[in-house]
Order: sequence, then C-alpha cells, then structure tokens
Amino acid sequence: MRVHIRYSEPTAQDREVGRCDSEGFIDMALLESLLDGTDAEFYFCGPKPLLVNLYQGLLTWGVDEAQLHYEFFGPAEALQPPAQPACPFAETH
Repeated sequence: MRVHIRYSEPTAQDREVGRCDSEGFIDMALLESLLDGTDAEFYFCGPKPLLVNLYQGLLTWGVDEAQLHYEFFGPAEALQPPAQPACPFAETH
C-alpha cells in the first residue's frame, strides 16, 4: 500500500514539517502520476464537484464503472447527468 497525502491549502508549518506530499486538489493528473494503471478498485468521497471530476476522469482513463465506489459529503446525488429523451417534445397523451 502506498499513501500520498495532498493538502489543498497547506500552511507554512504544514510545509515545514512535511505534513503533506503535494499541494492542490486531487485530480486525474495526480492519480495518473501515482498509479501504475487502471487495474484497481477506486474509493473516493467528497463534495459533488470533486466526485464528478474524478468519476468522469477515471471513466475517460479507461476504468470500468464497476471499479468506482464513492460516497458524498452531504446528500447523495447522481454523478452522471440524467439521460435525455430522444425528442424533448415527445410526450404520451
């Protein structure tokens, strides 16, 4: 197991004592630099913007959706946009 700690906004003291390995938000550039490939299970939690970014980025990288496991901070929401009907004017009467 490898651990990589990333702070979005470390303090000067955090940097001085080495509390984090890197700075910024968790993103695909970081994951691709740390991982040997997509053969893994991915577990992530956080606010919706972070989850959507990671979810879409991992899918684009070639990770199978079944390998993605996530939990929201706050109320659960869908990460995929809702499917659009073929014709927005099609309604049944």
